[in-house]
Amino acid sequence: MDDSLTDIDIRIRELRTRLRHLDHVDAQRRALDRQRGEAESELAGLERELEEERRDVHRLEKPSLTSLLASVKGEKAERMDRERLEAARAEQKVRHQRGRLERLGLDAEAMDRELETRAAAESEYERVLAEKEERLRAGGHPAVPELDAVDNRVTDLEEDLREHDEAVEEGRRSLEAVRKAAGQVERARELAQADVFGGGVFTSAAKADEIEKASAESLRAQEVLDRFARELADVGLEVEFRLPLLNTDWFGDVLLDDFFTDIATHDEVDGARAVLDGLVKWIEQRLDDLDGAARRLRAEREESLRERADLLSR
Repeated sequence: MDDSLTDIDIRIRELRTRLRHLDHVDAQRRALDRQRGEAESELAGLERELEEERRDVHRLEKPSLTSLLASVKGEKAERMDRERLEAARAEQKVRHQRGRLERLGLDAEAMDRELETRAAAESEYERVLAEKEERLRAGGHPAVPELDAVDNRVTDLEEDLREHDEAVEEGRRSLEAVRKAAGQVERARELAQADVFGGGVFTSAAKADEIEKASAESLRAQEVLDRFARELADVGLEVEFRLPLLNTDWFGDVLLDDFFTDIATHDEVDGARAVLDGLVKWIEQRLDDLDGAARRLRAEREESLRERADLLSR
């Protein structure tokens, strides 16, 4: 083929790659919409829960028969502390979920800006294809239809490989983040267990500090997992990750330092560790699956490249 056709082929390849990438972004954008919808629904439930907790606090704060009876029995101060603690925990969950929604919104805006270029890319792709067709008809090259089919297949396989590689990369980041969060939760769980068996105020304070660190690691892991979920959607696997939110109201936990509070905290942390351990195994399995799929795609690409070489050598 002459140099002018070579230049056109290069441009077609570039545009086809660009359009496949935009398909990738579009798939991620749809996955993100599902994430936002689920997060908004969860936020609505958390906000209802917060409102109920605030009403409970208000009922104890204002003069009423319930408040009076609690005062007579000497229970009002303890009940007030517990209700305020529950309200603080509910408020924390709402705050975290709003932060997640804000971050998802920023991701959506970035994707939308990129998707705005699709129309121009499609128009340019059609124009270049038409130009090539016109030149090929004039030149009458016999191998061109087969070469085009092979080139298109190679381009598609390379895009599939890129998408799988991106999913693997994000999966590895997720695995590292979840393992780190699990390790921090385990440290908190050990202190929570010690606190159940009479650890005292210093153990409670140390436990609360570790739980706060564990919560921060879980929030960071959630952010990475949200990106991983979108990459998985792009390779045909739809999944939603929701890590448990740990209570980080250390003041309330230390203030209400009794056996039942310690048991509840231990159970919460123990449950979070179980979720994280299960998630580590799940991610490891998905990474194995993705690696296997990538190997198959590479083999198909190599076969197509050999076919192209055979055509060109005729």
